[in-house]
Amino acid sequence: MNETYEQFAVSTYARFHGEIEGALQNVPLGGSVLVAIGEGHKEDKWEKSVNQHIPKEDQEPHAAAAFSHIAALEASIRLVGVASTVLSIELKKDDLDSFKAYVESYNGGQLPLSLLQMPAVQAIQYAIKKGIRMAPTDPAFGAEDPEGRKRLRAYTEAVKGLAGRGQNSKCVVVHVGGAFHLADMADYSPAEIIAAGGDITFVPLRNLMTEAYGRVLMFNTFRLPQQLVEAIPGITDARLRSKWANTVKLETALTNPENSIQIDAPGAIDPSIVPYIGSMVENAANEFDRIKAPAAGVSAPPTFQPLSAP
Repeated sequence: MNETYEQFAVSTYARFHGEIEGALQNVPLGGSVLVAIGEGHKEDKWEKSVNQHIPKEDQEPHAAAAFSHIAALEASIRLVGVASTVLSIELKKDDLDSFKAYVESYNGGQLPLSLLQMPAVQAIQYAIKKGIRMAPTDPAFGAEDPEGRKRLRAYTEAVKGLAGRGQNSKCVVVHVGGAFHLADMADYSPAEIIAAGGDITFVPLRNLMTEAYGRVLMFNTFRLPQQLVEAIPGITDARLRSKWANTVKLETALTNPENSIQIDAPGAIDPSIVPYIGSMVENAANEFDRIKAPAAGVSAPPTFQPLSAP
């Protein structure tokens, strides 16, 4: 699986670099590109129990989303520079500040595997390493907003507010959030998608982000293995069964190619490579530049080297 994920790092980086570069070509100076990536945060107990019975090649580990997050960040800083790259993260300000302090102080930055398996954590750690500005975009609304509309509007306004970094440059905002926040940014609530059974297209005119960004790219890394979907009717807990049945409807909308660019994991991920995802993507980026460099008359970076622990 290690070699498979090395190739996944290469293909994922190339996809993000190509998509972001193409979007930037259609944005004027002073304009911004939004790269929104939806992730599954972490497998819950039921998922883990089902995954034990799914062949490794058919699994869709949430941890693999870190390849997309880091590929987007690395491509952005190579295309527009660190000063014009922003990581928008689905966290409240206090939570992000606390977590940044924790990452920077914990054992020289070597976080435990339990945290590194959460892709948003990897994005934050990588942004700290590269000096990328981070912005919290999750508003604090609770009981006074039971249907989520106030929070949805505040959330999208926060992401919109990151657009624009100056008259003589272009900006890339990489937004990392739960998969279903892709629907938020298209101004669809989960309830609307569930009611439609997932048969919804994120019509560009309804996408609030297009009011602020020259181009909006939506990537989805969340997919449920078919074996897991087939196991849902057998869940005895009615609330849990309803939750997962609704999740399938939401996934239907997210995996619609008209709504997002799908990035699928190549199967189960070996826990031993999780701490090195950032290095794998950097190697992939160097290989990408090496291949492109001769045509541009630029000296090539070092040849791609397989993953090895430091």
